[in-house]
Formats: sequence, C-alpha cells, structure tokens
Amino acid sequence: MKRTVIMMILAAFSGAPAAAGLPDLQSFGASDVAALAAAAPLPPPPVCVAERAGEDGQYAPVLDVVRSRFRLDKLAVEAGEAEVLRQTAAFKSRVSAEEAAALALRSFLEDFEDPDSPMSLTMQALAVQGAAGQKTSLVDRAGEKLFSMLNGGGAVLRLAAAGEKAGRGEDVSGSWLFSLKVPGFPGYTHWAVVNRQTGSVYNYGSFRGRLSRSHQRFI
Repeated sequence: MKRTVIMMILAAFSGAPAAAGLPDLQSFGASDVAALAAAAPLPPPPVCVAERAGEDGQYAPVLDVVRSRFRLDKLAVEAGEAEVLRQTAAFKSRVSAEEAAALALRSFLEDFEDPDSPMSLTMQALAVQGAAGQKTSLVDRAGEKLFSMLNGGGAVLRLAAAGEKAGRGEDVSGSWLFSLKVPGFPGYTHWAVVNRQTGSVYNYGSFRGRLSRSHQRFI
C-alpha cells in the first residue's frame, strides 16, 4: 500500500498517467487520500538504549548512567529492577537510584580520602612504581588507571539489597549502598554510601571483610 501511494504521488508530479492497476490520484478526494495514508504501515518506534540494556533484568536508568554517562562498557552492573523498585517504595528518597549510581561512581573515581578507597590504592601503587618521565600528576594518572581497570573486564558494581549492610554497618534504609570489586585489588570490597535525602557520598574499602589495610596490592 505504501509503495502504491508513493507511485501515485510520483506520477502526479511528473504528469504521467498512473500505472496500470493504480487509481488516478487527481481523481481522488481528500477523504480518499486520507484513507490510503491511514492504511499505509507505520515504521516501528525506535528502541532506546536504556530499554535494550534493561532486558537482562537490571534497572535500565542505572545501566544508562554506567554505559552512556561514564562510558564504562565492560563494568558489570548488578542493580536489579525489582530491587530498585522495592527500595524506592520502602524508603523515602529524594535521590533516585540512577543519581545515586552516578554519585557513587564519581566518588570511586575521584575521592581518595580513605586510604583503602580504590583511588587511594591506585595512587599508592603508582607512587611505588615511580614517576620518572611522567608529565601528568599522580592524581590524573591514577584516575586514568582506575578507569581502565573498571573498564577492563571483571570489575563489578552492585547495588546492595534491602537487609544488607555495608562494611561499616550502614544499611539501605538511609542510604543507597553500592559495592565495587576490582580484579586489581584482590580481597577488597569497596563501598560507596549515598545519602537518600541529601546526596552526600563517601567511599572506603574493606579487606576480606575487615576495615584494615592490606600491604599486598596488585594493579
């Protein structure tokens, strides 16, 4: 039908008679043209990236933050849609799950106040290796290195479920809790704690479940 309408329009513009078997467009009234247009099939609506990303059961807006905003295509994400909706319904939050994920990732990638944070560990390891011939600052080099580690495969960002506690005992009632595991830091679990009301965030690391520092670090 769509091809028929197009052929009729082309014939009308060129002044040539309509092909055999096709009605003459010039003899059509407005209602006839409208009926043909309504009968023509419409193209399927576009599918957004977030909807495709959410097919595995993970919450699409969080995945979109990780993939589109931070460009971390290989960072595994465990933030189930059912869990996000459960926490959203159960706990009052001014900060959405996707906003919390963005704050958590930025904290992991930039904040090195805690000595066992992923940025701090990366900076310590690079400092041991030395800075001979380096033109960029230690912070910049550590940020680039940590980003490549998160995007190198094997790293996992996970939303803590209701009932879980972070390394220092924080629970999900007052904060969105995200854990991060990086292959370059074996034995470590890193936590980002995002206040549900204010969006304030901090991160730290625990070694094999203990809040003590390890002297064996590999990146």
